[in-house]
Amino acid sequence: FSRNPESPEGMQVQVLINPEVVYLKGHQIVHESCLSIPGRTFALRRAKLAKIRGLTLDGTMRSFRGRDILAQVFQHELNHLDGILIDTLGLGAK
Repeated sequence: FSRNPESPEGMQVQVLINPEVVYLKGHQIVHESCLSIPGRTFALRRAKLAKIRGLTLDGTMRSFRGRDILAQVFQHELNHLDGILIDTLGLGAK
């Protein structure tokens, strides 16, 4: 979930094959950017809590829960897998 190979302390890169949303709860308005649309930021409504699941590289089903920024990251990356960019989701460009 990070373009930086040096993950922040306490964070690990995770690989999920065919990830899917288990649930999305609550909402928050966030200002989000994307490397696919350089130099632009969009106001988006994202779920505040998210749970996703998918297969790991060894074929084990895993699930992850995220709150706030991590829930936002889950949704952002799943949008990419569905071919959706944030410029089509926004409340407007900032």
